[in-house]
Amino acid sequence: MTSLEDNSTIPHDLIPLTGNHSITLPALFAPDPSTARRVLEFFTANIRNLHTRKAYDKAAGEFAAWCEAKAISHLRDVQPVHVAAYVEELQQRIAAPSVKVQLTGIRMLFDWLVVGHVMPMNPAAAVRGPKHSVKKAKTPVLTAEEARTLLDAINTSTIVGLRDRALICAHDLHLRARGRRDREDARRRRLTCRVAASGYRVTAERYRYRFEHGP
Repeated sequence: MTSLEDNSTIPHDLIPLTGNHSITLPALFAPDPSTARRVLEFFTANIRNLHTRKAYDKAAGEFAAWCEAKAISHLRDVQPVHVAAYVEELQQRIAAPSVKVQLTGIRMLFDWLVVGHVMPMNPAAAVRGPKHSVKKAKTPVLTAEEARTLLDAINTSTIVGLRDRALICAHDLHLRARGRRDREDARRRRLTCRVAASGYRVTAERYRYRFEHGP
């Protein structure tokens, strides 16, 4: 195994680039001194953020351990099917965002090795990660009873209390007005769909509707 702290292979001026994090290369990524140097350059010269460096170092180490368990001993033996199988196993153990981070680290490392002419192709380039989307929830609107309870709890004997009460009232009115507009827009779209099937065109002017026959 090759480490950044191995002074026989890595110059002293590269060691401080890792901060407090020591990177140790598994045998898969250090088959010879030139390949090991190229891999270490990826973590030091190419990645400046310490947290990213740690995450990608972890991804490379775990992938190398998986390859060793599958009897894949050389970088050139790694194929896209191997990376895909590794990603499938990861999805059974960790969350989708963590899988995507691992795959990104592996893919970028192999890209770096391809550019350095260490590997002929990137085996992770064609492998797709899991889908992950974050849905944004709508801001809830207080009921009339909840709004009244909240306003009654504010001490209006001070300037701060009066200010808070005014701000909450303004915000509540804004949310309710936006909700009414959204409901009106939805009703207008439903009405347009129903009328369009009959050959009429509907236009809205300040929430009043006019029907015209024809396209």
